[in-house]
Amino acid sequence: MVALRDLGDMALSAYLAEAYQVASQELRDLRPQLDALHGHVVILPSQAFDHQSQELTVASPLRWVGTFSEERARPRGPKLRSTSAEGRSAGAAPTGEAPKSRALLLTLIALAVLVLLLAVALFGTAG
Repeated sequence: MVALRDLGDMALSAYLAEAYQVASQELRDLRPQLDALHGHVVILPSQAFDHQSQELTVASPLRWVGTFSEERARPRGPKLRSTSAEGRSAGAAPTGEAPKSRALLLTLIALAVLVLLLAVALFGTAG
């Protein structure tokens, strides 16, 4: 959750472009609406769901403002070929448990953020 006042003079559209690499042509049509928002916004990057497609239901008092694509980072050099670069050591077989645990943790964090936003929207802030 981002308190828009914490951005200072930076507009929300500029923040999305710089922090999340959202292309300016994607922001073009919504820039006035985005930059006029006040209060708090929830930004859920794809990594919050382990880059898995999700359908979210947004209900009052929350409202959906937009969905934007994040620019994927491009590797700077050739692909690494060692077993350690693949996340394995020579003596251990992959278990598959770490990615499942990480995905669950990220999903729980995203849900907690949504609950916090709902609480702020319903009860306001103390400051």
